[in-house]
Amino acid sequence: MQSTPAPSPLERPQVLVRRYRAFGFSIASQIELPQLPPEETAGAPDVEISLCGSVEPVLRSARGLRIGGLPGHCRYRVVDGRSVTVELLPGASPKNVSDFILNRVLTAVCYQRGVLPLHASAVSIPGGVIAICGPSGAGKSTLAAALAQRGYAVFADDMVTLSGPQAPPLAAPGARGLKLSQVSLDHVGASSEGLSLANEVEGKFFLPLQVDPDRRPAPLKAIVRLVGGPNVLKPLSALAALAEWKNCIRHPELIGEALDPSLLWRRWVELVACTPVILAGHGRRMDGVAPIVDYLDAFARTGLAA
Repeated sequence: MQSTPAPSPLERPQVLVRRYRAFGFSIASQIELPQLPPEETAGAPDVEISLCGSVEPVLRSARGLRIGGLPGHCRYRVVDGRSVTVELLPGASPKNVSDFILNRVLTAVCYQRGVLPLHASAVSIPGGVIAICGPSGAGKSTLAAALAQRGYAVFADDMVTLSGPQAPPLAAPGARGLKLSQVSLDHVGASSEGLSLANEVEGKFFLPLQVDPDRRPAPLKAIVRLVGGPNVLKPLSALAALAEWKNCIRHPELIGEALDPSLLWRRWVELVACTPVILAGHGRRMDGVAPIVDYLDAFARTGLAA
């Protein structure tokens, strides 16, 4: 049987390439990433996300390489923090794939680029930002939304990246909105009407916010280590803060993919040595968020972790 020749590049369907600016680098993607702020530029991107080609169905992790996938939705390959190949599987959900790229794939990109990612939301304060760290479900986005009600601009959600040897380090802006559950939306007086789900697993809505597309990196002024409770508000010693790495660094199991993992560990040590780390517990109650907001509001105005 005679095979059908492959179509020429001009005959192949055109795939729209979108440009985004987040986490300190420019991203060109053939997959829509609606949670990221767009970038209007014709320059060469730092990271390219392509739908071209297939990805082997294996898990591999090495310096400068990550191969993995989201079962039932996609496989991906990240090389040298610059090239990302995604293979969509039959029946894939665009929302789940997009959210997974932000969650897992771009975290691998950060490590391979020598950028330390925090599992954090962040708000802008005079002179810098406060990062709110903690595991999934700790209430990072809810606290950021409550601070936004006090007039603080949301700087990033779910991932904040740090780079450079500065002390304090510079944090780069990330997502242009917040992922919030219905309970969190109710708490901050926002409606879910007209909002889209960030993915089809968590049931969280994406609340877009008005952001400046030219946002600049800003000094990290404090880290809040958010816990579900009991209620507590206290600064941690540098030694106690050092031990919180697994609760503050995003997907630390991927750090071995960095070209120099020891450099990123040193950055964490240097970070907690020069940055206040505040332990904040809300008792897994919405009314436990208010005292934390008051405390951080006072910190933003005085710069002191009392």
